[in-house]
Parts: sequence; C-alpha cells; structure tokens
Amino acid sequence: MAGRAGRLEEVDYFRAFACLAVVLIHTTAGYVTWDSAGPLTQSIFIFVNRALTYAVPAFLFISGFVLFQRYREGDFAYFPFLKKRLRQIVLPYFLWTLFYYGLFVVRNIYPLSFRFFLQKLLLGDLVYHLYFVVLIVQFYLLFGIFRWLFQKYSSHFLLLGFFLINVLFMKYVYFSYADRFFIQYSTFFALGLYFAVNYQNIKEVLGRFQAVLLLAVAYLAVSVLLAQQYEKMYVLQQGVNSFLYNLLWLFFPCWPSFFIIVSPYCCKTALGLL
Repeated sequence: MAGRAGRLEEVDYFRAFACLAVVLIHTTAGYVTWDSAGPLTQSIFIFVNRALTYAVPAFLFISGFVLFQRYREGDFAYFPFLKKRLRQIVLPYFLWTLFYYGLFVVRNIYPLSFRFFLQKLLLGDLVYHLYFVVLIVQFYLLFGIFRWLFQKYSSHFLLLGFFLINVLFMKYVYFSYADRFFIQYSTFFALGLYFAVNYQNIKEVLGRFQAVLLLAVAYLAVSVLLAQQYEKMYVLQQGVNSFLYNLLWLFFPCWPSFFIIVSPYCCKTALGLL
C-alpha cells in the first residue's frame, strides 16, 4: 500500500506506533519501581513497559528499510548523503547537548569543563535519551557498507550473519557504553534492509492470518518473559542471566513483521470508528 512518490503507508503507521511506544515507556517508567503500588499493579506496569521496548529496534529497522528503499538503485554518493544527515542530526544534537549542559552548569549539577562536555557529547549520556543520536550516526556512517553488502550478497545469509554477530557480541563482549555501540543493534538495522529487499514476498507470507497470529503470540510471550526477568533484577533484586535477557530482547526484530502488516488495518479501523 503505497502513498505518493512510492511512500509506504505501512512504514508511516509503524513509525507512529514506535513514537507512541516511546511516550508510553517514559510514562510508565516511574511506576515500574513504585513501592506503594500493589504487586499486581506493579507487575502490569512492568509488563507494559517491557512490551514497548521494541521502540528503539523499530526506529533502527525503519531507518534501514527507508534508506535502502531510497538508495537501492543508481549511484550512491556517500559524502553528500553523509553531509545531509550530519547536518540534520548532528547540529541539532550539538545544540541540544549544549543547552542541557548550560542548564546543568547553572544549577551546579555539572562542572564547567570543556573536556567534560566533549566526553558527554561523544558518549551521548549528558541526558539519557540522547544516546540514540550517537547510535544512529554510526549506522549513517556505515550505511554505504550495508548497502553494498545487501546489493551484492544474499540477504538471507547476511541477516543470519548479522544476527550471529549480534549474539556473539552480547555473549562475549562487554564494555561501558556497549548499549550504544552499533553491533548491539545491528540485527535491527539489517532487518530493515532485508525487508526492503524482500518486501513483497514477506507481505504475502505474513499477510496470512496464521502468521500474524503466531507473531502476536510470540510478542506476548517474549514480553512476559522480559517483564519477569526485569522484575527479578530491579524489583526483587535477584540475580538473572543477563545474556538470556539480552537474547530475549534481540527477538524484538520480529515485531516489525507484525506491525508493518497489521498496523495499517488497525489504524484505519480505529479511524473508521471515530
């Protein structure tokens, strides 16, 4: 279902769901460890919060999908591509980081130090949500390589390869700020390119009721497991297998399959009822 100039409405709907998920994640975050809430209420908030953590994978999926759709054919001019994205992303990021830093300095939260500011700028941790900019810039820098690989080699083997690299990275590699290093999220971005290459075939297969139902059940099951593990870690203060938790989270790439097929019908049905 394409809009003007070949724009896919499915992607717009999916982006809207992801934006809504981000809002709800931050809205429910304060209640996840709410001591005065009853066990059942707290468990419900934890489930909702964890079930919505597909948001960051979703934005990376959308970025990979849209970029490959746009630059799939013809010559790819890397430096004009990069210049445009860096101007649109890095400059606003720098200004917002500077604004936050100035505010923190005035309130005596952080010291006035160029070195400190530069470190926070490069790591994206002056304010928590800014880390995503550091992450997406890495994928912009590497998009030319991703594009070349998916044009030259089998998308099936590439997706499997990125998934295995992702798993090995989570299992055997750890360092501070690994959560904003591109390999940690490479499966999600690669899946976007995979969908762009095989979109019509994927729509035909996943458009069947049984496939969508299976994905919905898998989504709920993994969300329950994530919520259970999260509750053990942060509420009950019990030890959990961090690799298992990350592995469960890595299965969120299947949610684009669900939402990109179902969301247009959900949105149009909801609008029709208004």
